[in-house]
Amino acid sequence: MKTLLRTTLFVCMLSAVGAAQAALKHLAMDMDFKGTMYMYDPTGAQVMKDPDITGKMTMDMYTMGGTATMSSPNPFFGYNWTVDNIKVSMHMTSMTADMSMDMHWGASLIPVRMTVQMGFDLLKTTWVLMESIDTEKDGIPGTKMASGPFTGFSPAIMGQAKAGKMYWIVGIPNPNLTH
Repeated sequence: MKTLLRTTLFVCMLSAVGAAQAALKHLAMDMDFKGTMYMYDPTGAQVMKDPDITGKMTMDMYTMGGTATMSSPNPFFGYNWTVDNIKVSMHMTSMTADMSMDMHWGASLIPVRMTVQMGFDLLKTTWVLMESIDTEKDGIPGTKMASGPFTGFSPAIMGQAKAGKMYWIVGIPNPNLTH
């Protein structure tokens, strides 16, 4: 716990130093994700609930940019699926994260965008709670897919990412960085 507190304070000090630090190595954290993925059709009817989603995430604790992967052993409409090439961009002021990703479903590659609400207190726990939000404000959780065989469907996730090891890296970009 003391190590986590010292690390959190160090990250705060790095943030205060400003953009001059951008060329230096940044503190990164690996996280393991476990949760449930829901899929809603264009009318808002739930067509999937998969409670076996697992994944890995690496976050740059200075830029708040990151990368991730997710998968499940359960098929969706008869085909197994995975999600990779996930780019994460956290917004600490609104406690949200934007994610863009590639969903591989059968022979299809489907680009997906998602915004999740985050909740955590790293002084009390090493878990980050994540839940998709309704970005179109249509009453359907998630963000509608714009192309592919499920155009208009909305994937949504709910789960927890557990903080893991920390180490030094050259930064992961975050387009929303405003240091």
